[in-house]
Amino acid sequence: MYLTITVFRSAIIQHGSVLFPIIKCVDCNLLLKRYISMRRYDLLNRTLDMRHITKLYSSSMCKYSWRTHICRDLTRENADSDVILCGWVQHKRIIGRGKLGFLVLRDHSGTVQIFIKDNLARKFNYHLESVIKVHGRVHLRPENDINHDMSTGDIEVIANDIEMLNSASASLPILPAESLRVSEVVRQYHRYLDLRNDEMQRRLRERSRFIHSARRYLNETLHFIEVETPTLGRLTLGGAREFVLRCHGNEYYSLPQSPQVYKQILMAAGVERYYQVARCYRDERGKPDRQLEFTQLDIEMSFADCDHVMCVIEETVSYSLGIEIPFQRLTYDESMLRYGSDKPDLRYDLQIINLENNILDKSIVINSEINYIYGIIFVMALS
Repeated sequence: MYLTITVFRSAIIQHGSVLFPIIKCVDCNLLLKRYISMRRYDLLNRTLDMRHITKLYSSSMCKYSWRTHICRDLTRENADSDVILCGWVQHKRIIGRGKLGFLVLRDHSGTVQIFIKDNLARKFNYHLESVIKVHGRVHLRPENDINHDMSTGDIEVIANDIEMLNSASASLPILPAESLRVSEVVRQYHRYLDLRNDEMQRRLRERSRFIHSARRYLNETLHFIEVETPTLGRLTLGGAREFVLRCHGNEYYSLPQSPQVYKQILMAAGVERYYQVARCYRDERGKPDRQLEFTQLDIEMSFADCDHVMCVIEETVSYSLGIEIPFQRLTYDESMLRYGSDKPDLRYDLQIINLENNILDKSIVINSEINYIYGIIFVMALS
């Protein structure tokens, strides 16, 4: 697969002697940005082979590792190649009392089928979620055995040797593929199994990519400085209730509800643009959008107004997530008037409508002290 990258020369950002082109791309956007920034301006107006970019990522994943490939790497081009794979047993099928069998090996990138012969089929029990290391050779599957539901469905690895790194129990409390369907209590208790789920893995990696991209944009484009502020501090008045920790004797510290005091000190000290991926703690009851501890991207700027701050947030989020800007903006009065909240969920277009001039029965007597009559209009299709 080939992908033509369009680079707008007018959008090249110069930072010292390094040029950072802004890339317009649909697929692999974040990966391409990192790749272009490494190769700098020598990739302007070139057509890149996406397989080459994927190999860059894959080779770095196997550096300083026992394995030679990750599961997603293996294609028809790897036929007759010797490989070393590491991962978890996701599925097994042993045929003929241990004479031969198949395993589906999983790592963070995907899955691949492992064919095992009689000597290896009887070597271990291969309980699900056991961690194994496979030495083998890649073979093409026959046409009638190709699995189109797997990205590696046209090949399989014939194992020459298998090493059991960590054998799992024969009966696990939950399986990663089913963890999202069990109760939250069970998931939290067996978190190491829950986090193996593909969706949980995706969320962790998406969060990591977002934080990495936000740091890159704030540091290299807007020249912010990341400053780590203390976790133990002095109790502050106002705001949310803070956790109080007893230390030596009668000395007490509090966990910060936000780095508010510290970033104000930084502004007064001449750090004009500050940011931090800050851990915050609030001793409050749980809310749908808040818990006892959470992480926030904390930003503070000098010599700027609210529009400047909102533009920084928009550009940072757009760069990190590929979201179109500008965002829709509502004033406080407009938000309260239309949605009854200062943080409305715009996914649901249930606005509050003024019904004062829309009452059908004009004979209804309205209290003169009431300024407005509000209601929510539900528009439904009638069959």
